[in-house]
Amino acid sequence: MERQNSHQATYSSQHPFVHTLKLTRAQLIRGMVLGSILVPIRVFLAVLCFLIMWPIARLRLAGLSEVERSRPVTTGWRRWLLHPIIWFLSRAVFFFLGFFWFRVKGCRAGHKEAPVLAVAPHSSFLDMLVLTETQLPTVVSRSENQSIPVIGALLEFNQSVLVNRKNPESRKRAVVQIKERLTSNGYWPQMLMFPEGTTTNGTTLIKFKPGAFLAGVPVQPVLLHYPNKLDTVRWTHRGTTWVEALWHTCSQLYTNVTVEYLPVYTPSQEEKDDPNLYADNVQKLMAKTLGIPATDHVMEGRVPTRKLGGLSLPLEPPARETLSLLHKDGLREFEVEAALSKIIDRCQSEQGWRAGVDELAPLLGLTDRQTAAKICGLYSKDDKVDLRQIYLSVTSVSGLLGFKSLLHTAFTVSSAPSVCRVDLEPQCLCRVDLEPRCLCLVDLEPRCLCLVDLEPWCLCLVDLEPWCLCLVDLEPWCLCLVDLEPWCLWRVDLEPWCLWRVDLEPWCLCLVDLEPWCLCLVDLEPWCLCLVDLEPWCLCLVDLEPWCLCLVDLEPSVCV
Repeated sequence: MERQNSHQATYSSQHPFVHTLKLTRAQLIRGMVLGSILVPIRVFLAVLCFLIMWPIARLRLAGLSEVERSRPVTTGWRRWLLHPIIWFLSRAVFFFLGFFWFRVKGCRAGHKEAPVLAVAPHSSFLDMLVLTETQLPTVVSRSENQSIPVIGALLEFNQSVLVNRKNPESRKRAVVQIKERLTSNGYWPQMLMFPEGTTTNGTTLIKFKPGAFLAGVPVQPVLLHYPNKLDTVRWTHRGTTWVEALWHTCSQLYTNVTVEYLPVYTPSQEEKDDPNLYADNVQKLMAKTLGIPATDHVMEGRVPTRKLGGLSLPLEPPARETLSLLHKDGLREFEVEAALSKIIDRCQSEQGWRAGVDELAPLLGLTDRQTAAKICGLYSKDDKVDLRQIYLSVTSVSGLLGFKSLLHTAFTVSSAPSVCRVDLEPQCLCRVDLEPRCLCLVDLEPRCLCLVDLEPWCLCLVDLEPWCLCLVDLEPWCLCLVDLEPWCLWRVDLEPWCLWRVDLEPWCLCLVDLEPWCLCLVDLEPWCLCLVDLEPWCLCLVDLEPWCLCLVDLEPSVCV
């Protein structure tokens, strides 16, 4: 049991997007008894407060023109009457949910001294309670939330910055709007942001997004603690759901929360010029205060990843997760194979290879539409998914096809040129000359391709850590025939076609400067090459126990 708990703790620390609440039998019984009494009452009272807030929030901007709506409401009855009412009702919502009091450390800076409040760690939707402690500052929210009853009205009341994450133009407008507000010298009220951009289990502080730091203005870091025996508040990518988090939190007699204001962080000129550096330094400061590590984890769309230089490496391979979801939905091995056959037939039909959630569910034979939505989210940031990615990745992981059959299918489904086969950060294409149709066969963080001039179709046959490609100048087609630990290639300038006929421990290549074509005719224990300076073409004519080469200095003509 101790070993299992230790393993779970280690996994959670390595994966900050997983949180599962472990309850003893006594805690479970206690939660069920108290929950059956407290949860309905508390949720009812909280919903009642929300319903009262709805029309009041709409009054804030009612009757104002578009020009007036674009200015902050800081005076008049809309401010001195409506703002206190909404603040009181907001505080009442969290009071009824069990947050009876806040413990506050430090002092909140004024909006001229610190235009931004950066709050971390971000645990769940219940973190919104910090808005009541900070006097309802403006926030940044997804534009989709505007259509949610009550929430949309409160965002309008708050004059929030709304952004559509799928629309590049919307993101650009949001950046301009945030900069204008933060540099208004107190004209706009303070802005509160969660720079992590998503919720975590609190074991680490994940990489901060630069949005709160783009304007280069002073920031006040704010730490949010929940010092309770049971960590019920957290809602993450995997594990405890939001319903469970709400139930367990409302089942407690009360929930403690501490808001800690750190001193205002004033950026240096270097940090003003580099928002990412600014964000990293504030992240490290807050992590040090919390006593937890600052990591490079980040949520890319719905995929948890970890940054490695300019790359984002997925923590959870989508193919294995997809296969797991299919099995959980009740699909057996032969049914998975049949579903994949449907997908490949669809790809080769006139309907094409792009499909939405509603199309994906019947193709995979799923009874639960939610499962199809999860699978779609593993491969795409929008509402459409490339069916070829699902087919090729799941087939390769499941072993339903042999290598040659999989290779043949890969080239077949990629016969039509297109750049829509992979989710690219498009800026990476500006520095690479690609036949874009090849990208449908490679599962890369494509931004790595911007540093390499490849005929990239070869990558479909090789399992590489793609970051290595940015450091190697190869005729890359050769890689399709070799299974290398690719890190070794960064120190060698090879005509790599020779590798297909040699069985090397590839690490040795980093120590040898050869015209490597000669290796195709000799069976060497390659470690010996690191000690010999040969004109290597001579090796094709000699049958040696290769370890002896380390002791001989030959003029290559002698070997004839």
